[in-house]
This record gives sequence, C-alpha cells and structure tokens, in this order.
Amino acid sequence: MKKLVAILCFSMSLLSAISQEKFSVPVMTDQEKINGLASSWNTLNIYLISQGKSLGKSIEEIATYTSDLYMADMDKSIGFNGYVKTLIQGWVGTAPTGKVEITEQTGDKIVLKVTNFCNQLKEKGIRYNVSYQDYIKYLEYRGNRVFSVFGGTYSIKDTKDGLIITMQKK
Repeated sequence: MKKLVAILCFSMSLLSAISQEKFSVPVMTDQEKINGLASSWNTLNIYLISQGKSLGKSIEEIATYTSDLYMADMDKSIGFNGYVKTLIQGWVGTAPTGKVEITEQTGDKIVLKVTNFCNQLKEKGIRYNVSYQDYIKYLEYRGNRVFSVFGGTYSIKDTKDGLIITMQKK
C-alpha cells in the first residue's frame, strides 16, 4: 500500500511538473502593439477621471489639474501649428482601429473627423464610474485649456459619424 501511495504521489508530481506552462515573449505585430498602447492610454485617462470624481471633483477640475501638469513641462516653442501636429498624431495613436481625416483646413483652423475612438467605453456606456461623455468632455476641456497657451481654441463634438475636433487660432 505504501508503494502505491508513493507511486501515486510521484506520478502526480511528475504530471504537475510536465504540465507547467512555459512562458515566452510574444511576437506582436505593430498593429497589436499600437492597439495595446491606445487601450492603456485611454484606460489611464479613465482611471484619472474616476479618481478625481471619487474625490468629488468635476470633470473641469480634473482636466484643469492634468492640463496644468502637462503645460508645466510642455515645449511651448512648437507653437500652434506644432501642437496641432502633435494632437493629430495623438488622435491617430489613440484611435488605431479608426480613421483620422482632415475635413477642413485654413490658415487659422483645422477640423478632424475621428472614428472608432475608445469603443470599449462607448459600447459599455460607463466604466469605473466614467461615461464616454465624461471622457470626451475631459479631453475637450483639457485640450482647450492647453490650446489657450497658443492663442487658440479646441472643441470636440460627438456625432453619429465620429468625433469632430476643431482647432482654431483666435
């Protein structure tokens, strides 16, 4: 009987050692990497908003706090046009499964249309006590506050066709 128990214990130990998963570093496409980064970026912003709301802060107060942090270290020498380019890149990066297109452009104004932005939040309706509308309001207020440094305005309108982002010099 002791031999049977010993064989059973040895067999179970051997099976558990054999069945242990070996880990490896995944090989990811550039698109998979970008999708992961965009999801992380959006989720971190949602966490910030959620934390601020849990402290009783409004979306405007949260956006003011984070934009002030950003502006303290931002390279203001890039000017209005440089910041527009930075934001276009940002929208492309944070909506990797969507499309970013320039729908209007003059010397003082640029209008973008962004599709498929932050669908995980839009489809769920609310995440961590933050709605899609909260997030868009946060991004708009934050962007407008930063654009004011360059003598401009920034607005986001949520439409059935996507987000309409307007950046304009005053």
